Amino acid sequence: MPHEKLELLITTALQSIAGELYRPYTPKNNRGTPCSVSGCPNVAYAKGFCNAHYIRNRDGRPMDRPLQHRGRLLTCLECDKPVDSKGGWGLCKSHYRQKRRQVIRRVCVEFLGGKCRDCSGEYPDYVYDLHHRSPHDKNFHTSNALDAVSVETIAKEVVKCDLLCANCHRIEHHGKVERLQGPRKAA
Repeated sequence: MPHEKLELLITTALQSIAGELYRPYTPKNNRGTPCSVSGCPNVAYAKGFCNAHYIRNRDGRPMDRPLQHRGRLLTCLECDKPVDSKGGWGLCKSHYRQKRRQVIRRVCVEFLGGKCRDCSGEYPDYVYDLHHRSPHDKNFHTSNALDAVSVETIAKEVVKCDLLCANCHRIEHHGKVERLQGPRKAA
């Protein structure tokens, strides 16, 4: 199903950003060798693993999930505010939501072709709107949900949409009369 492909693309992009923004740590009682998990920037803590991978290995959880900054006192990479449990990726709550929204929007725009359905214009990601093909099949406004809903739910909703630039989207909702008349002349 197409939504599963989009879900995988979004998840991969989010994991990539998480890996880029992760700040490694060195515990006081480390072993002085790198963690045995490929790509992990932390040093080994026990049995060849950093603390996060040691716990995952012990509990039988997947080792490929992004590392998180749990229980560490950090400041936001963008604004120096303290990072709490509402944030992520070493960012405060507002910057985390903003970054997550940007990543999901970028992947959705790429998935839907990267250009406006009506005018075929190619614009920056923030110019596009996700327009539902059928208003009766709409569960929620995708733009409102990008930072508050699971990746699976977003993917299921986005595959029901077309990509329109902001101008074409306004014209679509206002009516097709202006399209037939052409653009208005400045007074």
